[in-house]
Amino acid sequence: MTDTDYESCLNISVTTAFGSRQREIDDNLDRLKTSLSEVDYQSVLSQVNKLDDGEYKKSKLAELESIKKKIDLKKEVELAVRNGNENTYNDLLVRVNELEDGDLKTKLLANLETLRKRLNDENARKISPPGGNSDYGLVANISPNYTPKPLDGHENITVNYYTASNGKRFTFWIYLPENMSGNLPLSVYL
Repeated sequence: MTDTDYESCLNISVTTAFGSRQREIDDNLDRLKTSLSEVDYQSVLSQVNKLDDGEYKKSKLAELESIKKKIDLKKEVELAVRNGNENTYNDLLVRVNELEDGDLKTKLLANLETLRKRLNDENARKISPPGGNSDYGLVANISPNYTPKPLDGHENITVNYYTASNGKRFTFWIYLPENMSGNLPLSVYL
């Protein structure tokens, strides 16, 4: 065997080994796209980082970066379902709706719907007629986190809203005189 034959054989072996490593990385990436597991991500990242610098490595690192964003978003949504607030919900809803991935987007939106229901249960105050329970049932759900907005040019008048049991949102104004004290009457104008 000549030196040229040896080098040719060595090049074929190296090329075959590299091609086999690429197939393994591609297969692992396909599994990672489905699992969106942090452990799988770290494993594939380790494999890609062992590659020599080149276009294939750059493309796989870019692909991994995109997958990592999805993994992080999935984690954030899972955490928010347990501990999220209104701001978290709104932020995550925007980010999830930007996803193009249909299955992941559907799953995350379902999780966010769970968060929405929890927030509604926690934040809504039930308002009923005086005396508590009555034949009238619930009159409105008013979020305690809602900050009334002052009516333009009238500091003592705020614009508020409530959501009726049928889901419709109604706006109302409240006028609170300055220097209020004691038990004052409530006047309602329809």
